[in-house]
Amino acid sequence: MDAAGLFLSTNPHIALVPLIIYALILPVVAWYAAVNVYLYSCGTPYHKERSMFAMLEETQETYAMFWIFMFGFFWVVAFLIAI
Repeated sequence: MDAAGLFLSTNPHIALVPLIIYALILPVVAWYAAVNVYLYSCGTPYHKERSMFAMLEETQETYAMFWIFMFGFFWVVAFLIAI
């Protein structure tokens, strides 16, 4: 505890690192959300009986792209945290 307190007292700017990382990750999360909306909207709409909303039938390509993009999202976030 003494060493941690001494380090924090001599380097108070280190407490800003998590805030900077969150500021860097926020645009990545917004980009990921926008791309997921576009990926979800790719497909053929069909109506279920007794349903108020139309459903979208996705293809294998859009399903694979979703998982590839999710892997890339987690990789970018882990990379930014590691920096």
